[in-house]
Amino acid sequence: HDNENSVSRQRDLYADLDERLQALEESVTTAGSAAATSTGAGNLPVPGGSDRDNYQAALEMIKEQHYDDAEVAFKQFLVGFPDSQMADNAQYWLAESYYVTGRFDQALKAFTVVVNDYPRSRKVPDALLKMGFCSYELKRWDDARTSLARVQADFADTTAARLAEQRLQRMADNALEGARRGAKLASQLLAFSRSQHMDVGPIDLAQLLNGMSGLLAQSV
Repeated sequence: HDNENSVSRQRDLYADLDERLQALEESVTTAGSAAATSTGAGNLPVPGGSDRDNYQAALEMIKEQHYDDAEVAFKQFLVGFPDSQMADNAQYWLAESYYVTGRFDQALKAFTVVVNDYPRSRKVPDALLKMGFCSYELKRWDDARTSLARVQADFADTTAARLAEQRLQRMADNALEGARRGAKLASQLLAFSRSQHMDVGPIDLAQLLNGMSGLLAQSV
């Protein structure tokens, strides 16, 4: 199951990358190249390069699945180019570097920064979606539903809203299946209890549970 989730996260990441790279290339050609601040600039992936150069270098690390290197590169980008027009994108991909490697607590916090610090960013719908996905992986079901429902409400008719709807449907299906299994177990336990001879007297609870072990193993 964990392996399937990892493959799914990477597939989602690459689909996201493919969709956005062309838009990125178009946008950065028109954006001015910001100069790096002195703080942390020496640790950038392209020392002395522009924000565009360093952003693209860090993004290439994501494409090549060098997630640890990408994490460092995007962190340094945000230190070296805090006022860059691509700072929101850098924050988003930093969060993705956590998400795709299963560090959901860190990813959740990093995606939250996108939503809170860059409210006008085009990355907000995707960041909200991934907040829901992170909460889902962390089994914080109510938080997951809240984030996913917000994507649907605030960003209807987007790909993020469609993916949020799919995940919410999966959660609903899982809850229904759990309820059905619980009802089936309750019914089997009731039938088992009715089949037992009722003896008034002390009960050996350990012996009773041992006798039910086969039934419980098949039902759970």
